[in-house]
Amino acid sequence: LFIAKILPGEEVGEWKEISKWTQVALTVEIVERSQTGKILNVFAPGTPPEPYYEPLTGMCNNVLESMEMTIVIDGNGGIASVAAHARLVHVNVSTPAGDAVGAEILVNQMYSASFVSKSVFDIAGASGVQQADYDKSGNPGYIDGKPLRAGLITNSSNEVRVIQLLRQGMTLPLMAAPNGMCKVCGTGDSVKSWCASPATETETSAFEFSERVPVLFNQDISQGCRLKLNIKQLEEFCSGQVLHPLLTYPESLRFATWGDSDAGNAEEWLPNKDQQQMADTSTNPSAAQGWDPRGHCSNVIDSMHIQVLTAQIGNIRNPQQKIIGSRISYGSSSWLAPQERPDGYYTIRSTVSFLQLPDGGSIEVMPPVPSILPILPDDIFYPFATGSAMSVRPVTFVLKTLMAACIVAIML
Repeated sequence: LFIAKILPGEEVGEWKEISKWTQVALTVEIVERSQTGKILNVFAPGTPPEPYYEPLTGMCNNVLESMEMTIVIDGNGGIASVAAHARLVHVNVSTPAGDAVGAEILVNQMYSASFVSKSVFDIAGASGVQQADYDKSGNPGYIDGKPLRAGLITNSSNEVRVIQLLRQGMTLPLMAAPNGMCKVCGTGDSVKSWCASPATETETSAFEFSERVPVLFNQDISQGCRLKLNIKQLEEFCSGQVLHPLLTYPESLRFATWGDSDAGNAEEWLPNKDQQQMADTSTNPSAAQGWDPRGHCSNVIDSMHIQVLTAQIGNIRNPQQKIIGSRISYGSSSWLAPQERPDGYYTIRSTVSFLQLPDGGSIEVMPPVPSILPILPDDIFYPFATGSAMSVRPVTFVLKTLMAACIVAIML
């Protein structure tokens, strides 16, 4: 696949010049997941493989899941290079037990294209987490619909702290598969176990996958999915007192207060020294989960809520939107084990809401009326008058004083 660097002319001969075209640099990765959605392996094949079906396992291999295209512009109205990244997955197309034969198998496919400047883009180092100074969301205030700028704090133990920007801004994991089940840890790997470990290992890797929902300024989000657990899996989940992987976030996460906050100044990101932490509690929110042998799990953390507090700052004719606070809270409920059926279904969800402080009203500033006569220095009568009582006096006072002195002189 080739893309024109500049718009070719009307002559057919100009379209044949290979120097005016650039070939798309394609990279492919294949992702293998467990039944719970946990990523087991990611590897890059030498050449893009073709999809094929395995009758014994019921798997359709090498199915396109996402395609990301990055177009690098050269700053002169042309295209410097084009990179495309394709992700392939293996999809189980066998008919689940209890479902009708011939049931539809739905697969999500995501496509995206982004334009970046050549001066700040390096194909070899392109990643979901990078210093991307071209990703602003306002100047200085946020613009509605632009990404909520986010990053990860680095050097937190040192005096100098900087922000490692997230290229796409704040994103949430896409929770639900097409059938409504959770894409990660939706069911148990076997009869007894359930999601033994999180789907990702590092804080940055959580933001490098395509199954993300972008968080845009002043646009609320609400999503959820279902879990399918038997009584053993529910007991293991409850006794483990851990958050579901889709309800977690890295402690180093920071939000930009302005649409153009400087990544080198950590005080322009929340939380900072004024807001010490983002979550309501610094301890494990799942510590209160308790399992009742009769089949009852109490205080289950089943939702995560991100609240962003905003305000309009500055001149009333050109107010700038700023983030002045952020908060992450958790919701809880009680889950009952299945009684008549072997499996029970439970719902988890995550939300993002933007709350704007009410306008305090405009304040009219009336400067003092200026004096018509000039202000004279306080030592104008020196050395005839000295002391702390001397002050700056207007000309009218001086004229009156001189007139009085003249009258006294005439009378004498």
